[in-house]
Amino acid sequence: MLVQALADGGRSDVVYRMINRTDPPGYGHMLKLGFKTLSERWDKPGSSMNHCMFGHIQEWFQQSVVGIRQASDGIAFDRLLLRPEPVGDLTSASGHYDSVRGRIESRWRIENGRFYWRVRRTANTTAEVYVPTANATK
Repeated sequence: MLVQALADGGRSDVVYRMINRTDPPGYGHMLKLGFKTLSERWDKPGSSMNHCMFGHIQEWFQQSVVGIRQASDGIAFDRLLLRPEPVGDLTSASGHYDSVRGRIESRWRIENGRFYWRVRRTANTTAEVYVPTANATK
């Protein structure tokens, strides 16, 4: 719940710093060790290398970094909230969600201080779209 609480409170910058650390414990440390999936241990490979126990970070990537969310009054993604959050030193992100109504895509990049964003939603949905401003990133 910590990751989502921080994101909901507008502190994705803190989440990014937490997961980007390369010392144990941290997701960055797992990547530094060459893990392609999540280990059951923070410091070295465990007996299982496909754990969903840290899967909440995927939710943060999709909802906060890529910016694909269901609106609070939406049902089955009929109403969308599209609000990407560039954080830290990220210069691009992309992702999609295959809802029952169809694929929702978001792809953004920052080049020369400009924000470029491509978003696609299905015709049978509505969306509130929020474009980040230069002073919105932390």
